[in-house]
Amino acid sequence: MWLKAEGFGELVKAWWQSKEFRGNPSFVLEKKLQALKGDLKNAIERYLAHVSSQRALEKIKFWDSKERNGPWYEEDKSHHFIVKDEFSHLAIREEIPWRRKSRVLRLKEGNKNTEISVLNIEG
Repeated sequence: MWLKAEGFGELVKAWWQSKEFRGNPSFVLEKKLQALKGDLKNAIERYLAHVSSQRALEKIKFWDSKERNGPWYEEDKSHHFIVKDEFSHLAIREEIPWRRKSRVLRLKEGNKNTEISVLNIEG
């Protein structure tokens, strides 16, 4: 499914061209393929998380509309609870990579700020 997505070929081409390795051709090919495999895994995880979130959101909308339109049975209530719980877990899973990226950026900026502070103190 994601192979047919618009712009996928250009994305893979950009990933391929962004990787630079030195050595004999077979070594370079191997390293580029390994790097591309990592990029593809990350892209697939993000895509699948997005699709799963969309499906869970559609289920929530269905149960919310059912709740508005008529009486609920115990089975309906349990299904609604399960779907909302599933969505919250998906949202948390989707948020984790963003937190990691944010932390890495903060640490990098912290190192720059520390260097500036040390230069000011020594200077």
